Amino acid sequence: AFGASAVYDRPKPDVSTNSITEDQLPHIFIVGANADFPLLNRDIFSLKLYANAAKLGYIYKEVPTAPFDLVSVGIEPGPHFVQGLGTGVGVMGKIAKIFKYRVEYRYILNYYEPGMIDALWENRRLGYWVELQEVIYEQNQPGYEQTTASGVFIDGGAIILKKIEVGLGYENYKKIVGTTTEPVHKGRLYVDVYPDLIPKVYGTLTYDRTDNLTTIFKEPFNEDTVLEANVVYKLSRMIGLQISYNRTFQYQYYDEIEQKNVYKKIDSFAVTTVFTF
Repeated sequence: AFGASAVYDRPKPDVSTNSITEDQLPHIFIVGANADFPLLNRDIFSLKLYANAAKLGYIYKEVPTAPFDLVSVGIEPGPHFVQGLGTGVGVMGKIAKIFKYRVEYRYILNYYEPGMIDALWENRRLGYWVELQEVIYEQNQPGYEQTTASGVFIDGGAIILKKIEVGLGYENYKKIVGTTTEPVHKGRLYVDVYPDLIPKVYGTLTYDRTDNLTTIFKEPFNEDTVLEANVVYKLSRMIGLQISYNRTFQYQYYDEIEQKNVYKKIDSFAVTTVFTF
């Protein structure tokens, strides 16, 4: 099977600042292609080889000069691609219809974030335009050095009584900038409740560790931690009401008495309509 995908989004500015107009906000788009090659499909074991690639782009109606001056580095109105490409190749399947597995090798040239537009995007999109401006500005500097990130992504889960799935995910990367190598370790724990367990209700609970996985037992809740819950109530066969909650942590200070970091809890809620086909 061969496929293509595209995502389009226009972030909105933070209402607390008036330093940028709506026309100076980037319209973000991602385009990708993928291929799947089923190798084995049995009740006891299935195996599928797959490959994918994706690239991030942006469109400016009016090129901003703050907080980063993109005019000075030659950016013009219209569509552009960020210098970067994300690729992945791996295998996935099931064992005895109970265990799911996925093993993927990822190679990222320059800038790309796998799964960037996800359930947390509604919060991140308010300030992402600043992140993107910084990336564009740095990539168009004369002394810009190409970066690469490569590593493995492993995900596995167990399906209990065909109603609940409990799984773990792990990512191990080496990010190379010039002559500097930076390790990145990510992890994820999730529980998926399928629609048939509770009438009209299903959802997901996740614990995401976006970096510094090696310190998870010493400091399980820090700035690299995201807690998320999504509960969907089915209004009809195709329409559902989703309530989302997530908690992140912001560093405040170091407690000399207890000798530990203190973090502020940041909670957010959202209610959305979900269409399923």
